[in-house]
Amino acid sequence: MPGGKLDAFFDLLVRTNRVEPAQSGNGRKRSTVLLIEEDQGRTDQLATMLGWLGVIILRALNVDEAFEIWTLNPFSIDLLVTDIVLAGMTGCEVAVKFRKTRPDLKIILTSRNHPEALQETSKIVKGAKLLKEPVTALTLFNAISSELGLKPKAELLAH
Repeated sequence: MPGGKLDAFFDLLVRTNRVEPAQSGNGRKRSTVLLIEEDQGRTDQLATMLGWLGVIILRALNVDEAFEIWTLNPFSIDLLVTDIVLAGMTGCEVAVKFRKTRPDLKIILTSRNHPEALQETSKIVKGAKLLKEPVTALTLFNAISSELGLKPKAELLAH
């Protein structure tokens, strides 16, 4: 639902590039996901979907934005979701650099490449979850839920 309060909140987070640990309704810290996606329409779609999980989403449309957000929030970000193919630097290179600061950072990499290329990627970024594109919303939703240890409400899965 573009233009809604949720989108306005996410856009504010990206403009300020700062995340304060937010509490969920049950008092637990909400997870934060840094999403690097160069396609604005796809970014909006993913951010809305991830909102159903109750996570905070930081959106970066390019590598420079991702590094700017990371510099201000390295210990607030729980999960990096990025395409392997990015302009200027690969998603693998970004993940490796972020892991120098945060070896425990969870990572999901997506790619249209062949399975062999994804397997090579797994050697570069150990422990990263690999998803072959096109990735359905449900597949990504489940992967992120799994990586963050979230249990979404059953009614959300019907969307």
